[in-house]
Amino acid sequence: MTTFDTIAAGLHLDRERLGEVAAGELLARVSASEISAVADAVVSEWGGRLLSAFATDDRRAQGVFGLHHIWLLPGAGLFLHLRADVDSGNPVFPSISARHPAANWFEREIMDWFGLTPIGHPNPSRVALHDDWPDGAWVLRKDFDGDSQVPRVAGEFHPFRPVSGEGVFQVPVGPVHAGIIEPGHFRFGVAGEPVLDLQVRLFYVHKGTEKRFEQLPWQHGVLLAQSISGDTSVGHVLAFAHAIERLAGIEIPARARASGVMLNTSWPSSSMRPAVTS
Repeated sequence: MTTFDTIAAGLHLDRERLGEVAAGELLARVSASEISAVADAVVSEWGGRLLSAFATDDRRAQGVFGLHHIWLLPGAGLFLHLRADVDSGNPVFPSISARHPAANWFEREIMDWFGLTPIGHPNPSRVALHDDWPDGAWVLRKDFDGDSQVPRVAGEFHPFRPVSGEGVFQVPVGPVHAGIIEPGHFRFGVAGEPVLDLQVRLFYVHKGTEKRFEQLPWQHGVLLAQSISGDTSVGHVLAFAHAIERLAGIEIPARARASGVMLNTSWPSSSMRPAVTS
């Protein structure tokens, strides 16, 4: 029995549904109703770690949305991509967040960007969209006009948990910070030096970056990737380059791969230094 046969058996899938799309990367097509059981099997049988979850708008070509989970299988040294179709007429999918908390924000981002509802999510509130964003404006759907102006609406103030107790204080930081890091609001519950609680509110900036990538020639994409965020310019450029190389079937030399790794690991410490020292 091959490794692929063993993995398919452990996931309770027919071997024909599991294929290798690249060296070390497997793709399994499952139904939306199977996604929770397969996720449980990935963790219990293979010690899987969820790296990402996202959606795609495939209605033009296939008439459905795509739900994608990317898992690392440490014991096998492989990546597993689970793909499930989501009915465009009933855009819901089973949430795995209650059993696999790493999916929490991923599933809520899918809800915010694509309008797909994670059924059974323990906290199905917005995470990427703030309170004044109108319902029904799902910006990563292909039929959303990237040049449109999204109107603001009245919304309830984001609920932050209060702190209590003798000598306990709440210290707000941000969303505007010194240096080049992106906006983020943090509320620290502190009792002197010890930090008892931290509440985070992100996604203050919406620049239409994804839609801009759809409109640009690929040769110009590296410049856009570099300007997404000042503290991750090298990482975003490398990710874009990897995507283009993958699409084009280009195998780059080992020396070039090593150079990219060195740049990506050395850049963050130097780029963050102005924010830290200020």
